[in-house]
Parts: sequence; C-alpha cells; structure tokens
Amino acid sequence: MLERKLRRWPYLTMDEVKAKNAASSSLLIWNDDLESEMLDSSDRLVGKTVSFTFEDGVKREYYFDDIRNLHWSEGAEKIADVYNAAPVPGHDEMLYLHHYRSGNELPQCSDIVFDFETGYAVDVEAFVGNPENPREVMHSIRFGSLDGVIAPEGAFKPEYTSELVGKSVYWKHPGGEGKGIQYIFSSQKYYTYCMRFLNAGQVWMSTNPADYIKIKDGLYFMTVLEERQTGVQLCMLMNLDILSDVQTGFGIGGPVETSNRLETWMRSKREGSLGEPFSDLR
Repeated sequence: MLERKLRRWPYLTMDEVKAKNAASSSLLIWNDDLESEMLDSSDRLVGKTVSFTFEDGVKREYYFDDIRNLHWSEGAEKIADVYNAAPVPGHDEMLYLHHYRSGNELPQCSDIVFDFETGYAVDVEAFVGNPENPREVMHSIRFGSLDGVIAPEGAFKPEYTSELVGKSVYWKHPGGEGKGIQYIFSSQKYYTYCMRFLNAGQVWMSTNPADYIKIKDGLYFMTVLEERQTGVQLCMLMNLDILSDVQTGFGIGGPVETSNRLETWMRSKREGSLGEPFSDLR
C-alpha cells in the first residue's frame, strides 16, 4: 500500500528572492540544463532578427547571435540573454522560444510559441515574487503576431480553451524505468498531477492553477503555477495527436529540503499515453 508523501518548501522573503536574482545571471540560471540530453534545440533563428507585436501594444524585437545567445528589446535598450528555441513536435512551421529576462530586480522569464506560417504568437511573461508568498511565480499571458507575416484566410487563431477538461495524459521519458507523471485536466483554470516515488513506496498528488490555450487542432499550450508548493511556473506545449511535448520550468526549485535554487530549464522527448491512470493507485 502506498503512503502519502509529505512535502513542504521553506518560506522566502522578498529580499531573499531579490538577492538570489542579483547573484544569478542569464547563464547561471540554466544551471546544467543546457547540457541535458532532454534539451532539443533548433538553429533556425541563428543570425536572424524577428519582432512581435502583441494585442496589448507591447512590441519586442529579437536578434539571435548564435544557438544560445540573443539580444532583445522592448524599446531602445538591447539586453543580452541565454535562450533555447525548441522544435514543436509535429509542426515544422513552429518554434518554442524560452529565455531569462535580465536587468530586473525580480527574476523574470519569457516563453513564446510562434508560427512562421500564420504569424500567430502566444507569450507568457513570468516573474518570481508573489506578494502573498514571494517564492511563488506570477505571470501574464498575451496574444500577438510575428511582424511581417499575414495569416492565411481561415487560419486558426490561438485562444483559451476548455477542450482538455476531463482528459488525462501519463507522461514519461524514454528509459525512465516506470517513472512518470500523470496530468489530469481537472477543470477550467486548474489541473492535477500525480507522481509515484517508487523507492519510498509513496505517492504525491496536487492541484494547481492552470491556463489552457489551443494553438491548433491537437496542439495545446498549458501554463501552471505551483501555488503553496515550490512556487515554480511550468509551461507545457503538448501535441496530443502524437503524444509528445515540450516543457519549461522557471522559479526557485531544487530539492525539497533546501529548495532555494533559482533555475530555468527546457525539456523535450517525453512520450505520453491517454487515459491510463496509475494502476496501483486504485
């Protein structure tokens, strides 16, 4: 019989969060994840300039120096940061861009999913520093387009959706020896995840605020804020037709016992299966 796993994360003050940010950098925040075998990268942007206009009036321009370094601006100042651009599973016409945003008092990052054919883009701007619990991430979501691209007539425009509600996906990495995570799309604005800790005979389950966005038929973008836990933001771009995804994480993570490392990461190559809950949880 499995037991419930006890997990608690230490409280951090706003000053402690600011100090972590001051001691970090666009490179350090990636830790060793730029060398991860689960990092999938595209060189499609290298040497190019791309710009976006969002529906709230924000304009942003990027220049990609190489496969890891970029400069971006939302005005006159150009800021250098480390990034990754991941291929979107099943969609050669799309990319998923993830980078830290340097030069701020609180830690910030950007996640942008965009389509070269339609021009449509979805941007998640996140920062660590929830006034109620400073270690928790908050975010805003905006819709926009890639400058210079006109959407073909009839092209689907990304929008919030409830199509996932009531569904479930079990995700695991190839060779994961049975270790995986169950996503249960519980309701509008919330999702539930379940993990087994095989060596300890324990199970963990939690429900978190989530936003669901339909990008195209079968392709969904989900953002999650792990409230009352480690506080990190997770973003998942999921192709449910071929059951493959790209995920990013951002916030103050690390082991539960210490859980005080400012970090960001991007991972691909998971394999999913629909509607198969853990058999030994019944």
